[in-house]
Amino acid sequence: MTRRVKLWDKYFDLFLDEEQIAQRVQELAKELHKDYLGKRPIFVAVLNGSIHFASDLTRNFHDKCDLWPTCYSGRRHCRYRINGRGNIRGVGNA
Repeated sequence: MTRRVKLWDKYFDLFLDEEQIAQRVQELAKELHKDYLGKRPIFVAVLNGSIHFASDLTRNFHDKCDLWPTCYSGRRHCRYRINGRGNIRGVGNA
């Protein structure tokens, strides 16, 4: 039986539950770790929701990496850099 979820005034059929998503993120992080062994990848997340996925992915990566969340508003964008130690700093606006 399909589980229905309500978000504000809309109803949706649940496609993947939280546990399934978490399991796949862990698997993907493990695959990426193997592919980038000995390297320090930069994961770029265009905001509007992607930061949740990207933070889970980098948390499960288990090696040095950088996460650069990027937001866009019209023609302007801003970038932040989050290193493997969780330090955040702005790296510019355009």
